[in-house]
Amino acid sequence: MSSNQPVLPHAVIALNASELNIDQEQWDTKISTSWLMNSVQSSLTSNVLFKKHTQIWRNRGRQINTVEDLLLSYYSTVTVVRIPANGRPKLMKDQVEKLYGQIMKSTEAARKSKRDLRMLLDGGELQTYLQFAFDHFSSNLDQAFDFVQASFIYNPIPSDFAGNILKLAVGMMERWEHELDGKAIFTELSHMVASCIMLDSARNKTRGSAELIFPEYVDSCDNALEDFCDRYWPCEYVMKVKTKRGKEVGGRCVNVRSGHGSKGHQFKNGKVIAVGNYESSFSAESFQEVFRYLVFTFLKELLGELRKTKFTSQPEDKVAAQIHKTQVMRPFYTHVNRGMPPILGSHSACFCCLMASPEHALPCGHVLCTACLIEYGQREERDAIEITSCPLHSGRTFRWMVFLKPEAAGVRVLTLDGGGIRGIVELEILRLIENVWGGGLRIQDFFDLIVGTSTGGLIALGLAAKDWTVENCIYHFTDLCEKAFTRRVGMNIPGMSMLVESLHHSKYETAPLQQALQQAFSPDDYLFGGPRETNHRTKVAVTATNSGSVSVLANYNRNCAQKVPYSFQRPEKLTSELKIWEAARATSAAPRIFKPFSHEPSKQVYVDGAVYHNNPIHIADLERRLLWPSDGHSVPDFVLSIGTAYNPNSRKKLIEKSSMVNVGIFGHAKSLASLAMDHIRSSLDSEKTYQDFILQIGLPKEYSDRYQRINPLILEDPPALDDVHRMKDLQSTVRKQMTNDTSIISAAYRLLATSFYFEKISPIIPQANGSLLCTGMIRCRLPRATFADLGRFLGTSHERSEGPYFVIRERNRPQDAQQVFITPETLTNLIFKRKWHMNSIQIHVSNPIALTEIVLCIKKNEEFPISGFPRTLQEEDLRSIGMRNRPSTANQRWRNRTLSQQNRRKKWIEPTTPTALLKSNANINTLSSYAMPNYVVGNSTPQALADTRERLGHDLAPPPVELSAVEGLIYEMADTSQPVEMEGSIPVVNHQPIQTVQQDESEPSPYALPRRPPRVYPHIEPEREPRLEDWPIPQFDSGANPQPQGPAILTISSPRQTLDRNIEGNEFFVQHSLHNPRTIAEPRLAPPDRTSNSFFVGQRLSPGVSPLSPPGPSSPPSQNRQSPPNRTSDPSFVNHRLSQGVSPPSPPSPPSPPTQLRQPPSNHTLASHASTESTGSRYTADSRLDRSEGTASSSTPTFGSILGETGSADASASKGKEKGKEKRGKFRQMFS
Repeated sequence: MSSNQPVLPHAVIALNASELNIDQEQWDTKISTSWLMNSVQSSLTSNVLFKKHTQIWRNRGRQINTVEDLLLSYYSTVTVVRIPANGRPKLMKDQVEKLYGQIMKSTEAARKSKRDLRMLLDGGELQTYLQFAFDHFSSNLDQAFDFVQASFIYNPIPSDFAGNILKLAVGMMERWEHELDGKAIFTELSHMVASCIMLDSARNKTRGSAELIFPEYVDSCDNALEDFCDRYWPCEYVMKVKTKRGKEVGGRCVNVRSGHGSKGHQFKNGKVIAVGNYESSFSAESFQEVFRYLVFTFLKELLGELRKTKFTSQPEDKVAAQIHKTQVMRPFYTHVNRGMPPILGSHSACFCCLMASPEHALPCGHVLCTACLIEYGQREERDAIEITSCPLHSGRTFRWMVFLKPEAAGVRVLTLDGGGIRGIVELEILRLIENVWGGGLRIQDFFDLIVGTSTGGLIALGLAAKDWTVENCIYHFTDLCEKAFTRRVGMNIPGMSMLVESLHHSKYETAPLQQALQQAFSPDDYLFGGPRETNHRTKVAVTATNSGSVSVLANYNRNCAQKVPYSFQRPEKLTSELKIWEAARATSAAPRIFKPFSHEPSKQVYVDGAVYHNNPIHIADLERRLLWPSDGHSVPDFVLSIGTAYNPNSRKKLIEKSSMVNVGIFGHAKSLASLAMDHIRSSLDSEKTYQDFILQIGLPKEYSDRYQRINPLILEDPPALDDVHRMKDLQSTVRKQMTNDTSIISAAYRLLATSFYFEKISPIIPQANGSLLCTGMIRCRLPRATFADLGRFLGTSHERSEGPYFVIRERNRPQDAQQVFITPETLTNLIFKRKWHMNSIQIHVSNPIALTEIVLCIKKNEEFPISGFPRTLQEEDLRSIGMRNRPSTANQRWRNRTLSQQNRRKKWIEPTTPTALLKSNANINTLSSYAMPNYVVGNSTPQALADTRERLGHDLAPPPVELSAVEGLIYEMADTSQPVEMEGSIPVVNHQPIQTVQQDESEPSPYALPRRPPRVYPHIEPEREPRLEDWPIPQFDSGANPQPQGPAILTISSPRQTLDRNIEGNEFFVQHSLHNPRTIAEPRLAPPDRTSNSFFVGQRLSPGVSPLSPPGPSSPPSQNRQSPPNRTSDPSFVNHRLSQGVSPPSPPSPPSPPTQLRQPPSNHTLASHASTESTGSRYTADSRLDRSEGTASSSTPTFGSILGETGSADASASKGKEKGKEKRGKFRQMFS
């Protein structure tokens, strides 16, 4: 059960061990395919399963005349290849080559179709795709698997300008479900897009008019519009039906354009409701010029407003930000949000400027990028911005502090290994580092990024996400271990432990672990976004394993243009985000120890990150480069990797995978656990992982001290991951061994030095002697709350009376070094005023590429470089060149455009008013009218919105899953006819035609269903349904009764089938009544047997043929009658009805059926129950088909005898009416 399936599979049937004495032509694939289809043709009418599926597809409007037609409803192609039996090796080789050739041909055709639809997956993406399908069907069998939505998991919308426009459009579509059409969505979007372009041009200092600025953004606008039409805007086909109680039900097709071609129109549950191509009045081709024109017009007006507004005290980007907020953005979100919570937002796009990824979550729920944060906030400190309200809406104020890494400072990274209870080793090492500083400074304030795995992930989340001190972390970690490792019942019983572990796939209970995590990390705090009390400086990421690949869970966001060997989990909405305790549960779900963690909102299942990365040093380095791309190519300030202790002489070696065969539940569970644990044991050799990393990055010798590994070496094997009783002993051993260790002291001093950085305060000035003069200041990036502790440590730690000092020198000229002391006045300000201030420094360098060093001296003969050094002083200027934020179209999503899409996209020229806009008579509103209270979203009107709701089926209730006799459905007839209640029937679609997107005939659409000519099988005459040609064509006297001109509607109705056709001439709707021969015209040919529950035939009337006259609503029952036949105990009927104003003459005598056609089998009998309302306005029928093992019962007329009944009518009519009332009363009593 699926929807939006872009391509149906190809079927290749191999007929093995075929006889060698068959006709030689049968070895040809085309002939063998034709032969097999002919051989099974009779199954279409004799096989119950085939008959069922044939009827299903006929109900949907597809012609099923052959078995191949039925198979092609499920497969793109069907091919048969014969494989001979033994005896002819050459023939065997030829046929096997044909088989492989056909498989290659089919796979290439599937690849081409998927490539044209931009849904072709590689090996890595396929694994995630399959896992998503498995997770979907393991938790939900009532909802169809959506192929298009699944493709977004591994290939999400890019976080560039085009992608962010697309995300906003999708958000609007979801908020206004079936109330706004595509034109209204993008008409409303044009205001926001134009304003964002104006803001971006002001930020980047792009000069010029709209004619010069807009062409740079045209491709992004076109990309967003095309992708929305192809992948997000559903088909506008709407099915509307009524229940017999008058309730209108139905729904809209959920398939989008790129996934519509294979199955037709579908509901969300995957049920195909009709066969047909994608239908929409909105397309990228038809609206492209209009969207461009609207954006360009509004941009022109906004740039004019920017030129008119003159604020001498503010730069242009600040003025542009205010215009953007007050005149466009806030009115836009007022229109879009409709005043209803939740406010439209995104966790992957900045909905303020649409130009960048959001990074900073606000208390209201919105997330802003750094540029928007700076423009709408106030700088309180060098690295802190305070924002008091959200720019996207008004009405709420707050004081929210956001901390930023200074641009002139480098990056510091901490990585924490996994190891179960051995995580206490990492905490003890961190506490020893803090003790070197005197115990007042906190370790997390000295790192920009902390990455942890498993137990290291728990510590990382506590330090960065919860802002715990190391002492608090030790307390929570100890308490967590004592509560989490609760053995399952029966684990202590000899012989039962393996059974219990195999049944539960874990050794310990899940509930105590999750309760302990919620108690420690709180049950409501989100890892990213959501309401929170404070904001923290340090970024944190933990690793987990998801679908056989590595996932990174983080409290930050970043762009990633390159492909990395892991996935970064950042959902679009807050409801799918992980909470802090959930991230801790995901990273610590060790196989065999705890059950995997299933996150229901995101439908993801996680296990321990240590399966692949017990030492996350590789992931930490990649994340550093992605978070700070300007510093990505330079060496970081400091990377500290901490392990959980190891014994190099351990007798426990890395275990290779066992080759033994395991059988049964125990063996299966053991093999799975062994496979996962082998990964863990292999990755537990974290020392080797670290050494491999150092060799891989090719670190120069002079930078070797930038990376440091601290992993205590102990003389005994470390305890097991779950050995809680040995945790205290291990902690005590590490404390004794590592106290005053040189690696601890060195790491502490190096971290302290990186808390200082040099910032230029004026441009570099060339001197007369060819040297350069740079003026700047040394600043401190520690939080202001820690300045007192920092001052006390600096004042007491130095051995000289002058105190600590900085040394500034050029690497190749150490003789010219200068010393800059941290004066007592500076220390006094640190301790008592919590203020860091040093005088400006002038640095002379011999040439622009000279390498400059600035180091901090705390102990004698010990120097540690400050943040960002050594480097050339012009490096900042060089890095800032070309840093403009330009809309990019380099993403794979935008590059993979088909040739037809590229040809349809028109080149940009300065637009005039598009023809489509002129025809629509729409008014182009101005900035002043856009913010008016009476403005309607999409520049629409209330009546237009109501019409859209009606057209897109917004108010339709979903149809019932099972249609019973009580909840029967009413067929929608023409306006001149009365509705007929059909109990237990599938409704007829009352679908109003819409303007369908036209395709170029010279280039077939990749979304269109293939047109296949019916294949002829001469050897077998297939069974067929009664056709229109089998019935007489009555005629009217055109002179006596002129009819109104117009197309007629021919409706052949059955409980499972409806067909509408246009007939030249007059409009009639005819219902045959099988129990009332006065309205029956005998068929020319005896129809074949039918298996449906009831039978209705609408027949075509044309001038020149006199039909039988049905009784009109005002005619007495005795008029225009023929003698009725004897009624049976369970009569069937078909009612005739003609359009108003028709008075047909008497019918001609019926012709006799030809003898060459078969008569209907006698064992197919038709029994029905009928009732007719006295007013004649509504008819109710319940018909059923009885299959007898032998011949037909004498009391029940056969289908043919009903059509041929003649005789007396009066007596049987009254008798049948009484029995009908009796049966109807029993029927109603049964369902009451």
